[in-house]
Amino acid sequence: MRNIVLDCEAEIEDLLCFELKSYFTPNNDGVNDYWIIDAPVNCYFNIFIFDRYGKLLKMLTPKNNSWDGTYKGVNMPLVMTIGV
Repeated sequence: MRNIVLDCEAEIEDLLCFELKSYFTPNNDGVNDYWIIDAPVNCYFNIFIFDRYGKLLKMLTPKNNSWDGTYKGVNMPLVMTIGV
């Protein structure tokens, strides 16, 4: 089982119009397989997901608000940093 731990600053959460889950487990068991941003209709955001070397893996927006933990179909390492 792979656990992906998200590194988010606590101070940022006070400014957001949505809640961030601090983990997800993309292991295809049907439980927490996607990191999904649930936000109200009037909430606009761009969340950038990078690998440990700074390569952009995914950008989440209100219209594209979930990630399955892969990049071009390849599972990503256990720990990643998410930029909001």
